[in-house]
Amino acid sequence: MVGSYYTLAALAHEWNIQLGGARFADAYSHRPNELSLDFTADDGDAFGIRFSSKSGFVFAFGQPNPRRPKSNVKSLFRMALDRVVETVEIAEGDRIIRILLTDGSRFELHAYGSRANVLLVDTSDEGSIIAEAFKRSEELAGVAPPAARAPRAPNDIEEFRHEYGKQSGPAAKIVRSLFPRLGPVLVREALERSRIDETAEELSDNDLDTLWASIEEIVHETRSGGAILYVLDDESWLLSPVELAHLKREPERLFDAVDDGVGWTVKNRGRARRLDQGSKPLAAALERAVSRQQRRVDDLTKALDSESRADQYETWGHLLMAHPNTAEPGSTEVELPDILGDGSLVTIKLDERRTTVENAERYYKRARNIREERKHLDKRHAIAITDLSAIEALLAKVRELDDHRDLERFRKQNEKALQRFVGGRSESVDSAPFRRFPIQGGYEVWVGRSAKENDLLTFKHAARHDLWLHARGVPGSHAVLKVPGRKQVVDKKTRETAAAIAAWFSNARGSALVPVQITQKKFVTKPKGALAGVVRVQNEEVILVEPRLPR
Repeated sequence: MVGSYYTLAALAHEWNIQLGGARFADAYSHRPNELSLDFTADDGDAFGIRFSSKSGFVFAFGQPNPRRPKSNVKSLFRMALDRVVETVEIAEGDRIIRILLTDGSRFELHAYGSRANVLLVDTSDEGSIIAEAFKRSEELAGVAPPAARAPRAPNDIEEFRHEYGKQSGPAAKIVRSLFPRLGPVLVREALERSRIDETAEELSDNDLDTLWASIEEIVHETRSGGAILYVLDDESWLLSPVELAHLKREPERLFDAVDDGVGWTVKNRGRARRLDQGSKPLAAALERAVSRQQRRVDDLTKALDSESRADQYETWGHLLMAHPNTAEPGSTEVELPDILGDGSLVTIKLDERRTTVENAERYYKRARNIREERKHLDKRHAIAITDLSAIEALLAKVRELDDHRDLERFRKQNEKALQRFVGGRSESVDSAPFRRFPIQGGYEVWVGRSAKENDLLTFKHAARHDLWLHARGVPGSHAVLKVPGRKQVVDKKTRETAAAIAAWFSNARGSALVPVQITQKKFVTKPKGALAGVVRVQNEEVILVEPRLPR
């Protein structure tokens, strides 16, 4: 209600006290759709009016001792400099504030809808014409200013009863049509004070008498000065010139003058919006990071809780070594007595392309890899839990921020942590760079979304020991399997999962099997002068996988 009729009427009354006898000193626009009119009194005191013509957020309020910005300023209404204010008034029935000057000219602040504007109007024998306008001045200069609309409201209870009886429909609709200056909020308040349901279609004479008294009471209260701010939700504030019983909540803030209330609401709504625009994307990015990190912790916990097969693989290796000539060439399995256990027969799977000794060495290697991996699991699990707590703490702080300036300080103080957990610059974390896929074992695969992002991923965000993947022989995205340490051994299943993701984001997605290159990032280089996304790869391994995303 910063631009409602009764709020503007109260502003006109307060400005009339402030501006009577003051001289027009300056007019300038520093931001799109905003204008400042500055006035100076004989004693040197300055008072400015800040006006916004932005559709959906039209407002006007006064501010003592305004300061003209030093740059990016457009000056207006120079022909009116030094003219003296005679009085300030509200147009009867319309949202137009007139600042009347002693020479017969006037400023008109049209505070309504998409055509909100400020006009300098001169008078002559032929009538009033627009000398200059804040917006669309070339179009409007030389024509008559828009006439104030004066919707007629009932003058007394008898006329009110008569006019009300001529209409049909819900009470709220009829009252709004009869008293358009009230607006929907004050109409609802009048019905609440009269204990009349908004949807009621038939009112008794007693109801109408009570409603008329409530309307008169509200109009009288709008002239008493002061304003009340209600916070409806995180994004919606309501400033009212009267107390609103229908909201059934405590006021957020009280103001002795409507001007103070409008000014405070506009300034703080702007700060709240800037905070909201910055903190919401950041909070969303941190929420995604919490979700990813929680899955990583869960995967590592599951891996720690699972029984290691290292001992079994090592035993199978010993049994094969003890019977090197038992299996026939090309066999896919062999049964051997468990000479290291209870002597029962054990079925051991074989790679038919390998000899028995080579199969034994393969099982020894798998046992070593599992033990090496589990050696790091405890450390990775502890680090993952610590990181999860750190991300949750960052998210909690973002949700507690009250001001956009606090948000900027938060970003600077936590730049490294935000870079690590959400990626990219902390000022623009509305969408973290790269596609990201948590996979088994607490790992994560990052995938580029364009040639430029492929370069950024490979040469700025991938560590030397990370695994780099790309579908062989076809265009596709760069993929990087993030590896937590240089000595970390990545198991075959994890490598295949990452390769399947790389195959999915390639031109071979529709193939049953796709060959995918995999190597450490340190073996990927960029030829001099090559286009974005073009690389040279060495020491790669090629694995065949079905293109798919992790479930």
